[in-house]
Amino acid sequence: MPANQKIIAAHLWSGPRVKKLSARVLETVEARTVAEALALFARIERDRRTISGGDLPWQSGWVGWISYDFGLEHLGARDRRKRRLLPLARFHRVVPASRPVGRSPSDRRPTCRLLSRTDTRATYVRKILDAQEELRAGNAFEINLSQRWAWRFTREPDAFELFEAASRAMRPRFGFFESCGHESIISCSPELFFSIDGRKIIAEPIKGTAAPDAKLLASKKDRAELLMITDLFRNDLGKVCEPGSVQASGPHDMRLPYVRHLYARIFGNLRRGAALGGILEACFPSGSITGAPKIAACRIIDRLEPFAREEAFGAAGWIGRSQMAFTVLIRTALLRGRDLRYTAGGGITVYSNPAKEYEESLMKARTFMKSLPVKNR
Repeated sequence: MPANQKIIAAHLWSGPRVKKLSARVLETVEARTVAEALALFARIERDRRTISGGDLPWQSGWVGWISYDFGLEHLGARDRRKRRLLPLARFHRVVPASRPVGRSPSDRRPTCRLLSRTDTRATYVRKILDAQEELRAGNAFEINLSQRWAWRFTREPDAFELFEAASRAMRPRFGFFESCGHESIISCSPELFFSIDGRKIIAEPIKGTAAPDAKLLASKKDRAELLMITDLFRNDLGKVCEPGSVQASGPHDMRLPYVRHLYARIFGNLRRGAALGGILEACFPSGSITGAPKIAACRIIDRLEPFAREEAFGAAGWIGRSQMAFTVLIRTALLRGRDLRYTAGGGITVYSNPAKEYEESLMKARTFMKSLPVKNR
């Protein structure tokens, strides 16, 4: 892949079948402050009304991503400054690609080795216990915590090869790939943040995780977690939807090759004039990766996690003339040159077993790790 080439692609899996999409970039816009991000969303909203050629999902229109840190800064939930590598948002004006993204066969692909991780079992359990102290004090009802791994390759790898390997292993409903020079986002997310068709909006937050053969619907703890986040989403969507139109269904069961989830479906009718910026201000970041109440949970997370989340737990999406869809950036990696990082975690309640929560975070990372060309595996 040429170093200066911009690549946008999506892998949308449904069971064993995958729909592969790609787009050609016409223009790229970055935002490094909250004000710049809001101005970018306003520009996209104005521009999407002029898009010709109908709605081609993840192709015609705008495609890009929003950093978790946009939400943190917009909500005023950051207690201290952390080193940030990425902009708060990056979007591309795109048209359908003339041919799908492919890869050139490579006889000698670079290998990687684990360079660092933010947590051991002991430190992650300690974070969970600290979070539970906040919960018992009544400062929040649920808090999502995570840990991060970092690898270094022997030389810069082909980012799209990494995406394809992870996609085959994880079969994401909303696989997203973006490459800008030496920086690539590789996401194998199963979670829909929200989709819009006309004035109808749907969100499908995930809560509850177990092995693929587990009977997750019978878990009172996981159903309770999902109910809390469903209520949070009903409140968020209520800020931009017609009064009385927001409804919810669930829990629903989602089975992936490596894990099982519960999710809810919350839907409503947008108010006339509801625009992208206002929807994001009301709903971002997704409550499924913060906890509740959202601002209190974000502040606790920022204190307990030693890193800026950035690409992890943000959102990636496509915006067309009358439709749009965003995925939550879970199961997501960032490749910068030879360095790769991946973040995973889960929701903590007062009833959480710290040891089991640590194992759950590994369950969400293990399949991605197995897709990597690790030296001396």
